[in-house]
Amino acid sequence: MVKGRIKCVGSPVSLKQQYGLGHRLTLNVDRAEIKSVIETLKKLCPSAIMVDYKGGNLVVGVNDFDHLLRLIRML
Repeated sequence: MVKGRIKCVGSPVSLKQQYGLGHRLTLNVDRAEIKSVIETLKKLCPSAIMVDYKGGNLVVGVNDFDHLLRLIRML
């Protein structure tokens, strides 16, 4: 806090790694393909976890930034 205001020092990535709980990736997935997509994500990123799935939107949590980059490159 500086003069009653919250201040952060560092890049978004370094702050996320130090204080955050990871990253979230939202994918539009057909209901029939959900298991296949999750299996593929787990192979590419073992730390990935399914956070939510509603209305065709799959939200995946990824704690490792390098794994997130690998997923994005694959997509």
